[in-house]
Amino acid sequence: MAFLIVSLSVAVLISIVIALSLFVLTRKIARWFLSEYDSRLSNSLATEFYALILADTEMSADEIRRHCGALRRNRGFFKRKRTIRVGKSVLLKLVKEINGEELERARDLYRIMGCASLAVIELRDHRWWKRADAVSELGAMKVKESLDQVLELVSDKDETVRIKALEAGLEIGGPEILPVMIEALPEVTLWTIMNLAKILDPHLRESDSMILSLLNSKKKDLRKFAIIMLGLTKSVSSVPQLVNIASSGDKDEAAYALQALSFIEDPRAIPAALQALDTGTPEVKTKATLLLGQLGETDAVPSISPLLSDTDAAVRISAAHALARLGESGLSILMISALENGTPAQRASMQVLDELKIGVDERTADFQW
Repeated sequence: MAFLIVSLSVAVLISIVIALSLFVLTRKIARWFLSEYDSRLSNSLATEFYALILADTEMSADEIRRHCGALRRNRGFFKRKRTIRVGKSVLLKLVKEINGEELERARDLYRIMGCASLAVIELRDHRWWKRADAVSELGAMKVKESLDQVLELVSDKDETVRIKALEAGLEIGGPEILPVMIEALPEVTLWTIMNLAKILDPHLRESDSMILSLLNSKKKDLRKFAIIMLGLTKSVSSVPQLVNIASSGDKDEAAYALQALSFIEDPRAIPAALQALDTGTPEVKTKATLLLGQLGETDAVPSISPLLSDTDAAVRISAAHALARLGESGLSILMISALENGTPAQRASMQVLDELKIGVDERTADFQW
């Protein structure tokens, strides 16, 4: 009896192993066939899409639609869905290689083939990477009909999806949509700001209007980001706004505005910087003194000199650096302060003079910043 039970158990176990092996083998074969089918379908569609996109004769949207309709119908119901999926990947590769009128034809094909509808469905996928890929596709193809769904993903629970939605929204809706998207962000992290800096390239003039729109954001971190970005664009037209911010009651934003103005180097910032020397926090005073030194405002020497004895060490050092840049009058004050034994002003002056390789008695030495 025991032998019979053992034999049956072994037989069942062997049957299970064989069944699992067959299942795995069948699955691998099926995947290989699907892979081969997709490869051939991809080549076939690429050839047909190229012919449509690069056609010498101008084709109307209706003609393209009829051709695509025939493409799908000829493959039957089950193959039709796979045709759309494979066609989607083929078109996404094509748009990276073409531009101008051909690019617009490719985008029309994307919509007519039903790829846009498929991407919109994937926006609701529970997997974040699927949502991120789908929203990027819709942005690359500029599917205007999907703008509302894209804007919804700006408040997605996943940050990568939110950033992709920001990019896609700008592609589809243009710069004017940015303020709407920014206010929809549930939070502003450092990574979001870093990606915004990539999206809003400070070297592109068209970024100015988008960056300016961020100054009205309710989110303080985004306002600070916009201030610095305006400085990086070296936008002369933004100087009046930055000067207003530098003179405002918000000391944090004032410091950022003074730093941005130091990038632009516009003399219109001088009155605001002089005012900040008296009313600002240590950080504001630091930025203001460095800005005045950078602008070469020699008339500011009497206002900067007292800051060599400020209670904040960073302010003292920045004042010494600024005076070093303001010619003979500034250097003379540094030399005199360096002779005051044991004072904070002496330490700051000596540190900067040492950095500049200027001795205390070498008052006539040439100076180059």
